[in-house]
Amino acid sequence: MMRTNYNIKFNPDIKKIEHDIVQSLINSQFFVGEKESTTQIISYFITRKELTQKKLKELTSLSKGLISQELNALLKRGIIEEKQAMQNKSKIKIYTMNSIKKGFIKSYLSAVKDYLKYKDQFHRIKSELDQKREVFRKFDEYEALMGLVDLFLKSMPLTESIISMLKKKIEIDD
Repeated sequence: MMRTNYNIKFNPDIKKIEHDIVQSLINSQFFVGEKESTTQIISYFITRKELTQKKLKELTSLSKGLISQELNALLKRGIIEEKQAMQNKSKIKIYTMNSIKKGFIKSYLSAVKDYLKYKDQFHRIKSELDQKREVFRKFDEYEALMGLVDLFLKSMPLTESIISMLKKKIEIDD
């Protein structure tokens, strides 16, 4: 079994700084496409590195069920790892994010992959909007919607290139 420091108690001043860091990360664009609960949990891994479900419950006030779901999703995506430790002669699960850089990259890749799977649907939407331009043009939001669809489609090749580069950077196999 490994020795761990997952249960460190911070003094109130450090805890306030940690809270401010977590809030800044939640409000930032670092975790674009992630749910707030996911971002909150990842942010605590950045400040703490090692956590248990119990400690996450204490820090986040999220439900045990939601924390469990989020941890399982983060494990599946390779953002965190699970380890065993001893506490009062019992084995407990410790979750750790060994590399903040890889955590950010894997989070980004996961979120962007979700958007990219709608590529064909966006092509169909654009085609329909083009075909029915005269019908839709009378709606105020038509031009804004068309602009967003165009922007999304034009950004696809760049996004796919970025994904390829990031995968090489952290040696991810898909």
